[in-house]
Amino acid sequence: PTQLWQMNSVRSAVTPTTGYFQLPRGRAWHSERGYPGVTPSINNVYVDRLKGYDITAFGCLLDNLVMCTDKETYLLSWSRSPLGTDPILISTEYGCVAPNSMVQFEGGCAWISADGPVLLRNGSMSVEPIFDPIFEKWRTYKRDSRGNMGHAWALHDRRRGLIFFFARSDLVTTTYATTATDDEKTKVPCDEAAVWA
Repeated sequence: PTQLWQMNSVRSAVTPTTGYFQLPRGRAWHSERGYPGVTPSINNVYVDRLKGYDITAFGCLLDNLVMCTDKETYLLSWSRSPLGTDPILISTEYGCVAPNSMVQFEGGCAWISADGPVLLRNGSMSVEPIFDPIFEKWRTYKRDSRGNMGHAWALHDRRRGLIFFFARSDLVTTTYATTATDDEKTKVPCDEAAVWA
């Protein structure tokens, strides 16, 4: 997936407009923690050794930035400035195939990998699979032409301590299978949920 950044009120000689710019593969621009609209120029991250297609998701783990491709997970940490800080590769086995599935909870951060839901606990440097009980079922969920699940998402229910992972099985209707493009498949609603406690 291509990262497009919207720039509101871009100054032009005539009138304020809305513009877009596209970041190249392996580069990401992240906001300040707690200020989603503030993205300083020094918050650029370059990953020059991507195994996956491109950066698919970001998450927060304590004071660290979790960054995933579809096949890898990186951790980015800094004390004063992210400028010149290289991401640390922590997994070549699990990445994130569903950008909207990255959720933060009290004990860490969780998301959907190609094999199923995984998590990274606070203070840990290894991604932990939590999909064992549903691995065979998870393999039946729908994916696009590159194996991604752009339609899938997750949420954390803080009150009950649960994480819900939503995916598409197409058991009742064949909406996903008849959808033509990968972009259109991201808009097909999910029809099943897996819950982790």
